[in-house]
Amino acid sequence: MIRYWIYSHHIYSKTKRREILSLAHTLDITGFCMPGKPGIICVEGDKSDCDEWWSTIKSMTWKRIFCKVTEDVKSRKFQTFEEVSFPNHGMRANHMDLSELHKFLETNNCAYIFKDLFGVDNRDKK
Repeated sequence: MIRYWIYSHHIYSKTKRREILSLAHTLDITGFCMPGKPGIICVEGDKSDCDEWWSTIKSMTWKRIFCKVTEDVKSRKFQTFEEVSFPNHGMRANHMDLSELHKFLETNNCAYIFKDLFGVDNRDKK
């Protein structure tokens, strides 16, 4: 079993967002997609399924998308694959609230990945 943590400059396209979800459900992949800027995707499942999903998704036209972290895992952290969103901010209200992402990661026992994804520890730590 494998888990991919994918970073995208942004995920706005409704077509791409639908394909990300649809293909994950078809391949029995769990995890999440956080659209917006930046876009973060976590996929987990059998390596062959995740590789097929990743091959299809990365072949779409993107400004920038890459697999930032790969983990060999024994079990899943997520029960389903879903799109998650948090309050927007920024001048165009298109940047996701990363402190809310950190809370979501904590809830799913994977807050450790935040530093690997963004290069900083969460500022909201007490």
